[in-house]
Amino acid sequence: MGSLPDAFSLDGRVAVVTGAASGIGRAAAVRLAEAGASVVLADLDEAGLEVTAAAAGRAIAVATDVSDSEAVAALVGRAVEAHGRLDVMVNVAGIIRTGPLADLDEGTLDEILSVNLKGVLFGTQAAIRAMRETGGGSIVNVTSAAIDMPASGYGAYAISKAGVAMLTRTAAVEEGRSGIRVNAIAPGFVETAMTGPGS
Repeated sequence: MGSLPDAFSLDGRVAVVTGAASGIGRAAAVRLAEAGASVVLADLDEAGLEVTAAAAGRAIAVATDVSDSEAVAALVGRAVEAHGRLDVMVNVAGIIRTGPLADLDEGTLDEILSVNLKGVLFGTQAAIRAMRETGGGSIVNVTSAAIDMPASGYGAYAISKAGVAMLTRTAAVEEGRSGIRVNAIAPGFVETAMTGPGS
């Protein structure tokens, strides 16, 4: 019987992580690299990406706006071009804007949905297209415990993350026969740059 590290080895695998400049995205990228994966990092924060790339070791950093479907497709294309395949897609990138729903303006709502929901959809779509070519893979979408426990001032964020949960469930049903696993994780409060003071 193999060792525990062997059981979780990702040697020869290729992973893309969005929101990789800090927080959960950075942690995911570093752990994937430690497990042996070749990692492609995406975020708008290029300075943060450089820090993550240094921590991950073998990594490619690509400045990416996940709300732009063409940019996300290009990101996945870069991973396939560099490494020949895509095995893991981790859609972490997200933003928080707070305030009561009664005062939520359309521009703020569009901003939140563009990053938190459409960004995950675009990442999932691009990953599916790449993974179908090689017979499967794993997509992990980050939603939030906010989908289960409403909190005053976080309604728009929770709405976007609830959409991610159903997006994930639907993609899992549709792509299981292609050998593509699609799962979501819903963390509780995590202290990151996004959730810290002044965010």
